[in-house]
Amino acid sequence: MPERKLGKIEKDFLEAKEITKRTSEGLKEKFDWIEDFRFAGDISFKPNRTKVSIQEATERNEEVSFGLNMIMTYYDIKKIKRETEVVIKYRVSPFYDIMFKSYIKNSVLADVTKQFKNIWIILASGGTPEAPTAFIVTKLGEYPEQCFTSTTNNRWKISFNKYLKWKSAKQLSIFGDDMIADEFNKIRKEKYESK
Repeated sequence: MPERKLGKIEKDFLEAKEITKRTSEGLKEKFDWIEDFRFAGDISFKPNRTKVSIQEATERNEEVSFGLNMIMTYYDIKKIKRETEVVIKYRVSPFYDIMFKSYIKNSVLADVTKQFKNIWIILASGGTPEAPTAFIVTKLGEYPEQCFTSTTNNRWKISFNKYLKWKSAKQLSIFGDDMIADEFNKIRKEKYESK
């Protein structure tokens, strides 16, 4: 029996998955306080998953996926082991918006901001997926609502060019500190600074 041919969306998904894995492995090598990354559920390709289908699968005790979201296991600034949800995106050139799909049909802005409230976004560009030359690290729950724009088919765009700047992976501050380490340390400090 001939092997099934992959469609464009499936090919794009599998390529993005591979790039995400390579970038996350590079981050583990760069930061010794990051223990592991794992995809947050079943990452086999399933197009057009809705919140309802995800809830039904959960009730059947099936593992579900929210795309390429990952769970990052790390040690915070007090060396306590923690987990947080992250989305990693890599492109060769700097970019200033990302597209995503809401889990809820006919979603409104409140649904989308709730969906992403506690998710960290790690954006990388330049170099290779394993060793990017620039990063943005941010928590989407801190974004103004004006950054979120509805497009078509329950898809949304997050634009961040007015609010964040890319930081060079080789840039040092005037104190000799690695500015990229400072960016990533925002994740490690979160539990203590939010109190």
